[in-house]
Amino acid sequence: MQFISPIDHIKKVELSPGDVVVDAGAGSGSYTIAAAHAVTARGTVYAVDVHKELLARVHADATAQGLENVHTLWGDIELKNGIQLNDGIADAVLLCNTLFMVENKDGLMEEVKRILKEKGRLLIVDWSDSHSGVGPHADHVFLEKDARALIEKHGLHFVREVDGATHHYGFVAMKV
Repeated sequence: MQFISPIDHIKKVELSPGDVVVDAGAGSGSYTIAAAHAVTARGTVYAVDVHKELLARVHADATAQGLENVHTLWGDIELKNGIQLNDGIADAVLLCNTLFMVENKDGLMEEVKRILKEKGRLLIVDWSDSHSGVGPHADHVFLEKDARALIEKHGLHFVREVDGATHHYGFVAMKV
């Protein structure tokens, strides 16, 4: 069974030292940590989640690795201004293993669009199926075709696919 590699996915976003990244729905923080290494100490990564205990774990992991460029931020990514950051702050937003859990997908995409800079990138990685109970319940899976339609509906444009391994799909989109 092959699972996703946050490090490989982060490479596809083409982050640069000094970039500002928002990991929306950061969860365990594996993408946060990978992004923090990619943007170096000159950059900033905001790990945003509604679960404070997960944010505490991300903070502890970043601290243990000596990453001072990770900032945890409690917020509801589905609401207008739920990500308590300024408009146009992010060079990249990460939505990894998040879409299948989000109820207000339109609200989320409006918030993503609000915080992205012009030409900012969005990385989406999510479950391609429930895979007999390995992933989310079948009723919660948000298919790639639906994810692409969602980003286009909100004025973001597909850039390239990202290998999702056996159980996921992934792609990079851009705000234009």
